[in-house]
Amino acid sequence: MMLTGIWEQPIDPSGRLNLPPALHSLLADGLVVTRGFDACLQVFPQDAWRTLAGRVSALPLGGTAERNLRRMLFTAASTLHDEGDASVCLPQRLCVYAGITDHAVIVGMDTYLEIWASERWAALSSEITDDARSWSNAAIGLGGSAI
Repeated sequence: MMLTGIWEQPIDPSGRLNLPPALHSLLADGLVVTRGFDACLQVFPQDAWRTLAGRVSALPLGGTAERNLRRMLFTAASTLHDEGDASVCLPQRLCVYAGITDHAVIVGMDTYLEIWASERWAALSSEITDDARSWSNAAIGLGGSAI
């Protein structure tokens, strides 16, 4: 399943987040949430999580960066279950990490989702728009070609 799109959703004081209808099918097998790399949360369907976990676990233990990546992803990971009405309860410690309070922005990233504090997403979205002209041609060769 390709995860694309963007949604702004309210979060209740207990961390309960209603998933938009386009994402309801993800709840059947469960989801895993963990810290993201940019002060957001990353949410993975179980299959994508197992693939990522396998790749990270295969990294050598001798390097500090590799061990820290394992610590970042695995110590914060929690399984999300359907709380009813297609909602999940985000762990409080992860909401604090990402600065998420009463609203969140859910962003589809193809194989996983990111959940952002609304203010942080607005700032990043502006930065992305400002940078788009410079990286579109250089990074992935989109200039002038039909997709």
